[in-house]
Amino acid sequence: MYKNSNKLFNNYFLINFLLALIPISYVIGNLILNLNILIFILFSFFIFKKEISEFKINLFDKFILIYFSYILLIGVYNFITASTNNFEIIIKSFLYLRFLLLYFVLRLLMNKKIINFQFFFVVSSFLVLFVSLDVIYQYNFGKDIFGFEGNGRRLGGPFGDELIAGGFLQKFSFFLFFLLATSPFFKKFSSRKLLVLFLFSSAIITFGFLFAGNRVPFMMFFLTSILIFIFFKNKRIYFLSIIISVISIFYIMYNSNLEIAKHYGHAYIKAKD
Repeated sequence: MYKNSNKLFNNYFLINFLLALIPISYVIGNLILNLNILIFILFSFFIFKKEISEFKINLFDKFILIYFSYILLIGVYNFITASTNNFEIIIKSFLYLRFLLLYFVLRLLMNKKIINFQFFFVVSSFLVLFVSLDVIYQYNFGKDIFGFEGNGRRLGGPFGDELIAGGFLQKFSFFLFFLLATSPFFKKFSSRKLLVLFLFSSAIITFGFLFAGNRVPFMMFFLTSILIFIFFKNKRIYFLSIIISVISIFYIMYNSNLEIAKHYGHAYIKAKD
């Protein structure tokens, strides 16, 4: 009995550890990220191979399957109709299926209550703040803390020459806000203190977005904040603080920083045309 319990605990820890490594792998590089996802999927399949055979697909799962089937068919069609045998197209299409496997693995683990999302949220939150502060540091001093130099108006921070800092913030920033809103630790805070934390965090992330220069991820971050504000009624005051913070900081920086005004003003002109 003890041996089985100990084994279950080790499996539980390893699965959550591998999941929490995903945002870290994202920062390290694409190769490590894909390797991390592959190990996570294979390990989960190995541990729960019996449960997988009993897995029931719901309606939403069917829509997900249709979407990935569409992506695969488009890849096959582009490969067949291409003037040259570009195997990269078909390989990428099949490799994209790893995200389908990742989805079903996460569904299974969530059903079995194996995943500890608080652990994942903490790691993601730390990295979001780290990337934001690193980009801010790079903007002010010309180099980030690892010595990566700025590359014109857009900055990569810890990603170096890969200008994807904004994309990373857009993908993982809301884990920080949901950690603040749901964690038992932060539930001890008064509403005023929690609101200050939301304002402070959103300010750091907004500056990170502006200096990273990734306009589309920044816009998606802002629109997602509005959607969460609309649908999460009991947390509206906190997500309203994010919206106010984003608008205020963007307005101030747009009117006081010529580089930012040109960069984001150019995007507005292109969208208008």
